[in-house]
Amino acid sequence: MVLDFIFALTVSAGFAIIFFAMSFTLSMVEMSQYVVFSSARAYSAANVSEEAQKELGQKKYAELRSTPMIKSILNSGWISLGEIQFGDFASEYPESSEGTSVFVGARLPFKANILNMRIPILGNTVTDSGTGSANLNAYLLREVSTDECLRNFTSQRYEKFKSLDNRYSSLPSGGYSIITDNGC
Repeated sequence: MVLDFIFALTVSAGFAIIFFAMSFTLSMVEMSQYVVFSSARAYSAANVSEEAQKELGQKKYAELRSTPMIKSILNSGWISLGEIQFGDFASEYPESSEGTSVFVGARLPFKANILNMRIPILGNTVTDSGTGSANLNAYLLREVSTDECLRNFTSQRYEKFKSLDNRYSSLPSGGYSIITDNGC
């Protein structure tokens, strides 16, 4: 009877540890998804250039990652977050029917190290090294930067304006006015 009790206690403790690890992992995925979303939101806002937008996204990621709660969880080694990436990830997905890219945003590699453990009697919980790894994505697109607006819209509008009438063709190149609301 004592052996049955010890066996049952060990097995039930093993399952409790597994359920704790899974619930902890799912909670941390949600927390990490918020970090990615906030970073992508900072990246998506209009700015002077795309590099400035990426810098804002990086700053937001660093700020959220350094909060006491997230910092202590990452220091425990139970989960790990990679370096956040910003950009257009459309090349990794099949072509869309409209031909426009909707995969612009942020990506964060996530690894749940807590899922890799050895439990007495039950054995190893992981046989594949990729278990617990995922990319967390937030695709919010990106607003046009001031540089892109000048290059792709304002300068072209000015050239079209000059071609309307021969009287306008004598206007200097690059003499266009900037749209101050950063809207194209």
